[in-house]
Amino acid sequence: MMETVKSLTTTQGRKANILYEGRVLGTMGEIHPDVLKNFDLKERAYVAVLDLEEVYPLAGDHRKFKPVAKYPAVSQDFSLLVPLTVTAGEVEEAIREAASPLLEKVELSISMRAHRSSPAFKSLSYNVSIRAKRPHLK
Repeated sequence: MMETVKSLTTTQGRKANILYEGRVLGTMGEIHPDVLKNFDLKERAYVAVLDLEEVYPLAGDHRKFKPVAKYPAVSQDFSLLVPLTVTAGEVEEAIREAASPLLEKVELSISMRAHRSSPAFKSLSYNVSIRAKRPHLK
């Protein structure tokens, strides 16, 4: 939300405060023609000023990170022969369910129709990585 503001450096009627929940976070507007002349500027120019001391508390802490893993991941490739009616997404969902909560990554690497001897099937190959959060799996 914006509200008008008085300033000596901006053009009357072309400036505003930047508000958030009633707090002034900054100002913005078109620079006054007299100021442009002082700097030998021939085109219209605009300015925005944010008060970072007001903005920073509103930003919150949105840093996302994962701690460095203590134990190595184990990767394995799987090739599955499935009916043509089964989608790669259905197979991936089944892998995710079976490997949770250790699953770190599942990627479809190859999808192709099966050999002529099995025309109703296709081959799906996945690379699956799991990682333990404890030193021993039970």
